[in-house]
Amino acid sequence: MDWPKMSDEEIMDIASPIMDNLMQASTDINHERHVRDFCPELKEVVTKENLEKQCKE
Repeated sequence: MDWPKMSDEEIMDIASPIMDNLMQASTDINHERHVRDFCPELKEVVTKENLEKQCKE
């Protein structure tokens, strides 16, 4: 993707569904869904235990 050439609307069309999923998965404390769009390195940081702890706090 050529982000600098994309309009704000085009970027939001990509980012909004990802963010909506992230927020709902946090509310549901659903780790698998929460990290589905993460890169492998970030998935290592956001473990199931880590997510559950943060969401419950």
